Amino acid sequence: MSQESASNPPLVSVMMVTYNQEAYVATALDSILNQEVDFDYEIVIGEDYSKDRTRAIISEYQQRYGSRIRPLFHEKNLGVSHNWEFTSAQCRGKYVALLEGDDYWTNPHKLQKQVDFMESHPDFSMCFHNARVLYEGGANPPASHLMTQIQKAELTLDEVTRDWHIATGSVMYRRAMLPELPAWVHDSVVVDLPLLASLAKAGRVGFLNEEMGVYRVNSGGVSQTAKKEAYLLGLVRMYARLDEHLGYGQHRNFMVKTADAYLALASSLNSQHRHAEARKYLLRSLRSRVSVGVAPRSNSFKALAISLLPGLYNRFYPQRTGI
Repeated sequence: MSQESASNPPLVSVMMVTYNQEAYVATALDSILNQEVDFDYEIVIGEDYSKDRTRAIISEYQQRYGSRIRPLFHEKNLGVSHNWEFTSAQCRGKYVALLEGDDYWTNPHKLQKQVDFMESHPDFSMCFHNARVLYEGGANPPASHLMTQIQKAELTLDEVTRDWHIATGSVMYRRAMLPELPAWVHDSVVVDLPLLASLAKAGRVGFLNEEMGVYRVNSGGVSQTAKKEAYLLGLVRMYARLDEHLGYGQHRNFMVKTADAYLALASSLNSQHRHAEARKYLLRSLRSRVSVGVAPRSNSFKALAISLLPGLYNRFYPQRTGI
């Protein structure tokens, strides 16, 4: 396979954003370089000023594989959303395949299968495949399950925003069909849901029902390392902005997600004995669900009982304080 040139861009840009992932990034890169394809591709890596050996490992791969790998070494930490924005803008392929630095692909034909699908379905803005969610919390073997449970060849915008069960590393999208994302996306705690929702609104979404990758859940993940309260409140803001951006057509889905974020925050506050604050967010959670005619989750009432009468609840249910 010939190396692409500036005048002849590759068919696919594999886009990776990474930060402090020295234990994983080599596996991610190997899973890309092991792909068996009949087209040119590039690997565009946004390396966000890591404090560990992530940058050194990427440099070693660049020396071995030359222009196939295009590292973007930032001179300061941009944060995940701005790193994503910058890296995305450098991708030149007709299609962009996503892979984060701590995930990896398990099928050497993954890229070829997705390109074949996209080439034969020109009205599709994106396609994705199933992936295994791997929880690395000390269990041996680690607990796992499949990310996508729905068994449909095509997903609607409603299903994308309702379930959000699409592994980032399973996505390939048509770059020409990606609309310009609103500015607030790049200050958001997550980028993938606004990206997927925008693509689902712009075109059709295909699902290849094959397990071809692994999505790791580990202590280095963004949602794990960010302060939990700030992260959950950031999700709430993102849901509200995305709801408005989509013209409130998916309002019910976003209100349910907002309610779940508030409930998670209340449970966290209860575990810190901050019961008055927990009650505030529990009420917001209940209001969010009721406003769109959805019944509260059963554990909402447990959280409410803890916040109102923590001593009495703990006396009868001492093992249940951490909901």
